[in-house]
Amino acid sequence: MKRWIKWMSLVMMICLCHPVQAQNDFPSIRIEVSHAKEGYYLDLLVNEDIVYEPSEDYYQNEDAKMIQVLKDYDEDGYHCLNVRGGSGIVIGNIKGVQEGDIFVHQFEYEGVPEQFKIIIVDESLNIQVSDVITKTSYQQTFYLDARTMTVKDDMSITDISIPFLILLMSSLIIEGLCLIFFKLAQKKNLYPFVASNAISNIILVIGIYFVGRAFGIFSTMMMWLPFFEVFVLVIEWLIAKKYYTYDTLHQISRYIVVANLIQYIASALWMIQWPSIFF
Repeated sequence: MKRWIKWMSLVMMICLCHPVQAQNDFPSIRIEVSHAKEGYYLDLLVNEDIVYEPSEDYYQNEDAKMIQVLKDYDEDGYHCLNVRGGSGIVIGNIKGVQEGDIFVHQFEYEGVPEQFKIIIVDESLNIQVSDVITKTSYQQTFYLDARTMTVKDDMSITDISIPFLILLMSSLIIEGLCLIFFKLAQKKNLYPFVASNAISNIILVIGIYFVGRAFGIFSTMMMWLPFFEVFVLVIEWLIAKKYYTYDTLHQISRYIVVANLIQYIASALWMIQWPSIFF
């Protein structure tokens, strides 16, 4: 009976350690435009079927000629997402919101594309189009120079530090309970326990971040996350074997396998429920 109580405590801790997804936590694209002429419109170009279209009067208060230029654009299968529509619903602003010296455009909701181009039309009806851009994060910011139509995206230290702190605290709680469960909670094991968790979570977060940007969220969750977890398991087992105080190798092996299996489930729950933090 005591064993079942301990296992139920671990399951309950997992439930407490993962968040509830915010209702407005949708995939998004933020575009910050520099060196742009005033009065321009910006839209995303996509190569996809049109399932959802904006209403006829949605842009009735905008410049009719500029809107028509965007509607008429159709090259190599690419058309304007907001003005003409796409395979999913997207909420966005074709007119930039000025923030200092830049103009900001925000596009979000379920229809945000993974690949797109950016098109700009100015008041003289001249158009500029960027190269194909691949979205690699759940919520991503791009920086567009309107003079050359070159696009960059930057990595912030918070992109890695916040997921690291979340996973580290989660693993310290969950694997700490496992440490108690397998009767390994000794003062001598405290430092290697914290160190191994810190090292493993640094590897996990950095790996997921860069793989996510290269292969996308779905491939990362289905293929790469299990791979990284196995890699982390091996590292923690080697550290525990060398630096932990334990009775038998079987004891330490069971602890590492069980602790990492539960932590893997918890990590997956975090990433599924709060993808904007990790991707």
